[in-house]
Amino acid sequence: MILRRVINHMRRQAWTAIVIEFVIVVIGIFVGMQVNNWNAERANRELEVTHLQHLAKDIRGDIAEIDRITHVSTVRMSVLNRLLAEASGQPLPDGFDSARGRIEVEKQERRP
Repeated sequence: MILRRVINHMRRQAWTAIVIEFVIVVIGIFVGMQVNNWNAERANRELEVTHLQHLAKDIRGDIAEIDRITHVSTVRMSVLNRLLAEASGQPLPDGFDSARGRIEVEKQERRP
């Protein structure tokens, strides 16, 4: 349809009409490409949010696991402290420094 009109205008040498139609086509293509880019960006933002949510969940899980490991290590250190104190008479230090701060060694009560 546009091709027929352009051919008609060229036969009549209506250059103004040809230029106007050309500009309309170029603007249409530009708008179409821009809409496509906007949709792609929107999809990328949604995907980014999903990835960040999964990453945050993984990090929270890792922190919880590190806390469990720290707790188990503290209990083990406390038991070792008790054993060392009974075996050698010299207890371990009250705690130790880690990357997450000071970890106190819990004192184990003597069981009968």
